[in-house]
Amino acid sequence: MLPAVAVLSTILVLTGCAASAPIVPVEPSGAESSTPTPSAPRIQSLSEIAGTAWTGTDSDGDLNIFTFNEDGIPSTTQQGEVAVGRDDRWSVEGDILTFTIDYGADIGIATYTATFDVETQVLSAEATTTGGSTGSVDLRRTSY
Repeated sequence: MLPAVAVLSTILVLTGCAASAPIVPVEPSGAESSTPTPSAPRIQSLSEIAGTAWTGTDSDGDLNIFTFNEDGIPSTTQQGEVAVGRDDRWSVEGDILTFTIDYGADIGIATYTATFDVETQVLSAEATTTGGSTGSVDLRRTSY
């Protein structure tokens, strides 16, 4: 064995690398990866929304996760707190998704009216609460 090869083999063994380890090609900086990034499957209409979850930051700056459960009951996680009211519901009529979330006495019941953009896969919702507050949120699908 040549001295340089012996030293390299010793370094590889000492650092936990085997001389027969596979070589993984590294793409040059700025090159696009050929491996697709995992993403949620596209939906073609709101009729496919059952069993999906959506995430977005609302007009107050709060991160929201909305889940449209198969049973017609939505749930939301906002600031780490899950809200699921027994009277909360979601429904689709034509191109409009309507859902209600009971946030409790401080905020009241929020009624959301949303439209879906098939091209961008964004669900845009406007909300009004029983307390008179309004807000909006653009959501992207997060369930896979």
